[in-house]
Amino acid sequence: IFIGNLPYSYTESDIADMFEQYGRLKRITVPLDNRTHNNKGFAFVEFENRRDAEDAYDKYRGCTLGGRAIRIDWDVGKEKKFNNAERRNNSRSRSREPSYR
Repeated sequence: IFIGNLPYSYTESDIADMFEQYGRLKRITVPLDNRTHNNKGFAFVEFENRRDAEDAYDKYRGCTLGGRAIRIDWDVGKEKKFNNAERRNNSRSRSREPSYR
């Protein structure tokens, strides 16, 4: 599950407290800002069981945390993201002119 617009003060422990009541968690990923050491405003939660993930998704969809309306969505996973990006790159028309970036 992707959680967006997360309050910057939330830690991995806070997120675990929120979601572990719905089932066993496999992994929590909370990217941190190198300068502030706060989260970057989003996180990923992976459940061992799809049904538990669906329950948590239903519970937190449309929820507000710390005055912020969080966004909950299904994460497609790294493999799917990579394949979609590769497909987009391969479908672009190729120019005869050299690329300048």
